[in-house]
Amino acid sequence: MPRYKIKEGSLIRYRYIPKFKKKLLIYDKEPLTIVLELKPDGFYGINLHYLDDTTHKNILDQKITVKDILKSPKILQFIHRYLYSHIQSAVFEYKGDSKKLTRGVFVRK
Repeated sequence: MPRYKIKEGSLIRYRYIPKFKKKLLIYDKEPLTIVLELKPDGFYGINLHYLDDTTHKNILDQKITVKDILKSPKILQFIHRYLYSHIQSAVFEYKGDSKKLTRGVFVRK
């Protein structure tokens, strides 16, 4: 059982180190993720930092729902698998004011 209390549909932020970071050209160290599906060792989610500003804002303003995300090929490509064992911080859930959210912290090689 993971030590994080993460729920499907929640918007969370955390510090993350990808399992295969050496193979990635770029990754986000602090993803802002909508949790789509929970698994025993992690979850599937979409990192809003990878989306264009308009789509990012529409999701936060609830103009786009999770159902809309799952229907959009443009957005589906940004769904990732996250492992609990690679989360390096507390997990913060956002409830409310999206104006307090910031963009990602990307690492490039």
